[in-house]
Amino acid sequence: MGKRLKNAPLLEAMIELKWKLTTPAHGNIPGAKIDPDYSLALGRLSEKLSSDYPFHEPLPTASMPIEMANYIVQHRFRRGKDQWPLVQLGPGILTLNETEQYDWPDFEKRVKHVVEVFFNSYPHPKKISISELTLRYIDGVLLNYQKDNALNFLKDKMKIDVKVPENLFNDTGVKNFPLGYDIRFIYPYSEKQSFASVRFVLGKKHNKDALIWETVVSTQNRKEIQNQDAILSWIERSHTLTHNWFEKICEGELMESFR
Repeated sequence: MGKRLKNAPLLEAMIELKWKLTTPAHGNIPGAKIDPDYSLALGRLSEKLSSDYPFHEPLPTASMPIEMANYIVQHRFRRGKDQWPLVQLGPGILTLNETEQYDWPDFEKRVKHVVEVFFNSYPHPKKISISELTLRYIDGVLLNYQKDNALNFLKDKMKIDVKVPENLFNDTGVKNFPLGYDIRFIYPYSEKQSFASVRFVLGKKHNKDALIWETVVSTQNRKEIQNQDAILSWIERSHTLTHNWFEKICEGELMESFR
């Protein structure tokens, strides 16, 4: 995938895995769903991850009743206090997150390990029904959008041309100079009936004004993504797509600034 960029804009890379929950046999909460093997799997997963992620960090959400914690992360496993990458687990949800130190060969190796540990931690792995699988990248570049036109930056540096009709501003007292936007494009992706999206938003990077963009590939409720090999294969191909999009969006002057 090429040489690692010296000044890569990456803020966070994440793999998110979700699986279907079940209705409890007994309970007083209407519509409640649970992961019946969650408590057992949590202990096993913690033990199996201990060599690479020995620092266990229960989150405040860990005190929530399991019936109310559907798809809410409750536990983190880190290499050390406040260190990355990290693994997160909650009822029906597992994530692997990395920040600026991201490197695809290392991240891919960690993904394989975490997915293997996940399936080996559940007593009945064949009964797990994967409902959603997502690969997400969040990047950011500093941009003083109080001074520079943020739409012009999209057009000139990233080849994304978004236009607002000039007559919206004529004789209104409103200046055609955006101080904020949130633009998202979603496209069908033939890979296991997934979708791919890219989102641009004005925000902060290291407490400074910045353009943030998020690239996501996700698939839902596909019977083809129900085992380790299929999951890892999907992630690899989705990474190829996101890498291709990144290179094409940033091609030229912007890419050179990352080298």
